[in-house]
Amino acid sequence: MARKRKQRRELSEDEVNAYLDRRAEWAVLTTVGRDGMPHSVPLGYFRLGDHLYLGMREGSQKIKNIERDPHVSVLVTSAKATGDITGVLVQGTGTLIRDSGRRLELARGLARQRGTPETELPDSVSEDGVYVQVARERVVSWNYR
Repeated sequence: MARKRKQRRELSEDEVNAYLDRRAEWAVLTTVGRDGMPHSVPLGYFRLGDHLYLGMREGSQKIKNIERDPHVSVLVTSAKATGDITGVLVQGTGTLIRDSGRRLELARGLARQRGTPETELPDSVSEDGVYVQVARERVVSWNYR
């Protein structure tokens, strides 16, 4: 007897946001290298509004790639077993945020999301940190559950 194949179902916009807000998985950021090849690395991430943010250190290959070509994709996926895969792929433009004031606003927004009391919000950010803001241009999702 043949096994029935599970059907792929796309997530609604609300489901995509809820999935991304779980932050239970790492995101895989893919940038375009100087030679045109994809460069993919796992990073922590968070969502504020319609944008994803990923933090990294100044001088990394990811930053050099985004400076040269801002096209990026961010993949967040989970799988417990074959046929039980859910994921979101965000494709868009990466903007580097180096300004310490703006990075502090983002760090404080993330802390608020995590339930940090106002009196305990961060009051500074590292000097060599950079956030990449990813503007959603295309979202692809799947749910085989």
